[in-house]
Amino acid sequence: MVQPKVQSSSPSYHSVAFVLSVLALSIASVPNILSSIDDVATIETCTSPLFPHLLSRSALGWIRLTFAVFIGMVSIFRMTEK
Repeated sequence: MVQPKVQSSSPSYHSVAFVLSVLALSIASVPNILSSIDDVATIETCTSPLFPHLLSRSALGWIRLTFAVFIGMVSIFRMTEK
C-alpha cells in the first residue's frame, strides 16, 4: 500500500517573496483605488442602464433584485444544510 506524501517543509523562499511582493503592491495601491472610485461611482452611474433603449431602470432593478434573492437563498441553503 502506498502512503500519501505529507509535505513537512516550508514553502520556498521564492514563493514567499513573490506572495509578499504582490501583497505589498496591492496594499500600496488601495488608497489610489479608493480615492478614484468616489469620482466614478455615483448614484446616476449605478442606477442608469448601459443601454436605456433596451432596458429600463425598473427592469434593471428587478434583475438586480432577482440576483440578490437568488444569492440570499443559496446562502441560507448553504448555512442550513448538514
